[in-house]
Amino acid sequence: MRRRGSGCESRWDLGFHSLTIGLTRGGDSNIDNPYIKTLSHRTKATLAAVARRAGVSIVTAPRALNAHSLVANATRDRIQAAQAELGYTPNLLARGLVQNRTATVGVVIPELANPFFVPMVSGIESVAANRRFLTIVGESRRQEAEERLYVEQFRQFRIGGIIASPATSRLDMRCPPASR
Repeated sequence: MRRRGSGCESRWDLGFHSLTIGLTRGGDSNIDNPYIKTLSHRTKATLAAVARRAGVSIVTAPRALNAHSLVANATRDRIQAAQAELGYTPNLLARGLVQNRTATVGVVIPELANPFFVPMVSGIESVAANRRFLTIVGESRRQEAEERLYVEQFRQFRIGGIIASPATSRLDMRCPPASR
């Protein structure tokens, strides 16, 4: 693995894949490459700001954005327009803190390069995405210690579910259920 580049753009050569990361400081980037994301230090819009802009209560705004049936279509349209205008995106980390779990599935497999696991992970990701879950994959390299580390980190991040292909048959004994 080699790093090339200078300044705020880096290119990592990973053998058969490469990853380019571009960062700018504040403002929008004039780079047209859709794979390079701009991180801005501007203040993010809040749900309260969306509610104020739409002229509704702080309780009504999330209901409308979550397609709740109690919100009239005209009100929902106003709230969605305010959301678009302010550039509001939900904070999934805050939602996870409130719910004590995230809409994320952690997958631990022994080898990413093993052709057996590719369709399995693809199927897991497809089902998870249909349910609006994010999938995070960890490679244990057939090491029990790595497996334990991934499972423990997933539990600490309050991952909604963990799917593991263990290197040993004792994974369930090492990982008691998380207390709620």
